[in-house]
Amino acid sequence: MERLWKDYRFLTNEMVSFLEKQEMDMFYALLDQRERLQAMIDERQDNSYLDSAEGKAMAREIQTKDNVMRMVLRGEMSRMQQQRQMRHAYQNHMRLESGMRADHQG
Repeated sequence: MERLWKDYRFLTNEMVSFLEKQEMDMFYALLDQRERLQAMIDERQDNSYLDSAEGKAMAREIQTKDNVMRMVLRGEMSRMQQQRQMRHAYQNHMRLESGMRADHQG
């Protein structure tokens, strides 16, 4: 189990790295790998490593990095939503302007 958890930590660290670089394709590929690894860990139903001092420390480290990733992803989602709203407002404004010019016949 220790090896699986160390692999899980490695993938988590790599995910943080690619998220910081905004390389989302690689981030999601690593997320898929980590989910498959999580399924393998769950199948074993062996928490003995996590009960050790080393395992507890690793779990805290992983949880901290997961929280960082969540915050970054939430911020990114918020930024994307703001951009979409601004683009929509601009498009509506341009349609309104275009309509006003078409209505004005001189």
